[in-house]
Amino acid sequence: MIAHDRLMGLKRCLLLLAITILAGNVLAADSDDLSFSEAIRVLAREQSQAESYVGLLNTVAKADVPIYARGILLYADAKAEFDGLIEQMKADLTRGRSPDTSSDFQKQLQHAVDRRTVFTTYVSEKIVGDEEGQKGIVTGVATAATLLPLLGKASQTIWKEFRQVSDTRKKEILTQLDGLKWRAFHEIPGSR
Repeated sequence: MIAHDRLMGLKRCLLLLAITILAGNVLAADSDDLSFSEAIRVLAREQSQAESYVGLLNTVAKADVPIYARGILLYADAKAEFDGLIEQMKADLTRGRSPDTSSDFQKQLQHAVDRRTVFTTYVSEKIVGDEEGQKGIVTGVATAATLLPLLGKASQTIWKEFRQVSDTRKKEILTQLDGLKWRAFHEIPGSR
């Protein structure tokens, strides 16, 4: 019964993950220009995808302490880098610096992409890859090569929008960006 519940939980997590991945792939295939809402969606997709991977950890690996602990650490690293990316973006927005000309932002972007990729690869290999010989079942997750330019494009779109709006709308954008920071591991359902 426990094995069946675990398998059903894994299937639910994989379905959510597949939906998230498909949404990301559709966006990645879009034209070079992103609308403001699409740019926000890119950041929201990364947040949602990370939480879906935490769901996989919680469903499948909670009893395997070394794998679970390593997953928590990798998520914490990726979260810290993405939260740092958002803070860097906010700082550049309020100072009028374009993200594509800010070397600090570009470094933070690279770190965030690298850490997210390490986290999702780890979960894919250790959790999904070990489940009944289904290695490679999670496909289509944005790699560093596709994610880096997509996030760069999204940040540039947000910057362009920010430059053109009223002060009230600027405050709303900064608040919206704060809402795209990743939740702490223990705040994600099933992590307790």
